[in-house]
Amino acid sequence: MNGSTKKVGAGLLVLLSALLIVAGVMYATTPASELSGLPGKSDYYEKLHAKQVKRVQQNGMTIKDGKVYQDDKLATSCPFLNKDKSCKLAEDRKLTKRGIGLIVLGLLALVGAWYSSGIRKPDGSMSGGEARTPAG
Repeated sequence: MNGSTKKVGAGLLVLLSALLIVAGVMYATTPASELSGLPGKSDYYEKLHAKQVKRVQQNGMTIKDGKVYQDDKLATSCPFLNKDKSCKLAEDRKLTKRGIGLIVLGLLALVGAWYSSGIRKPDGSMSGGEARTPAG
């Protein structure tokens, strides 16, 4: 492999790592429903939320700030219960694990770019300059 091919490969790996790190930060900080065009957007929470809103409305209750009210008072009974026995509406989640995974892949691509950039020649001398001689 010649030097220019190594530089092109290293440059592509740096570009790939930047894209992976940016995508990882987006996954970790943006709710899943707002990830337009990126894989991983799940309709599960949107469907669950719509189902809960429908149940609330069927029981003559209203929703304000994610809480269920009946006759302008906080509802004491709930038409649905979550796994934690609360009456909160389903919240959209962030895909933090995917974000962390993409960031790690981006960092690995940076390490690959560093190794493939041709920092050392096969004989162990430094590239871009003369070989070092021991002081003596």
